[in-house]
Amino acid sequence: MNKKNVVLIVIFLLIIISSCAYLFYKSRQQSTLTTSSNNSYQNELSACNALPNNSTQQVVGTTRLFINLPKDIYPHAEIINPDFSTVSGNATGGYVSNGGLPGYAEGAISGCWSTYIDIEGSGEVDLKVKSEIKDTPDYFVRFIVSSI
Repeated sequence: MNKKNVVLIVIFLLIIISSCAYLFYKSRQQSTLTTSSNNSYQNELSACNALPNNSTQQVVGTTRLFINLPKDIYPHAEIINPDFSTVSGNATGGYVSNGGLPGYAEGAISGCWSTYIDIEGSGEVDLKVKSEIKDTPDYFVRFIVSSI
């Protein structure tokens, strides 16, 4: 092998090693950003006393509670008109007017939407609030409703 070939091989290897190092760095950075964003999202939900996203809640029929979500994450207030869908049985969910206007329920925390809801029947019902912000997950809670 002549000197020129050795130099080319060394340069080629350096390019491969630096490319691998760069890709490793970027993947670690992306992982850190995702975790940081997820922590921020969870903190925002916690600040509003929201039920955890993607959670399952055990309730009895005729349960009333406040659903709270951060306005800066869900700015278009889908929570004002919550989307409930029955999964099984005759379980239903809906807005209750005596807690205040939808989205503006009594005792709402500043910066948070709050809607008073009622869960009825027996079975399972899902609550879904659509996100309109890129990279923000939809808010989802499944209620497993047992009869009294």
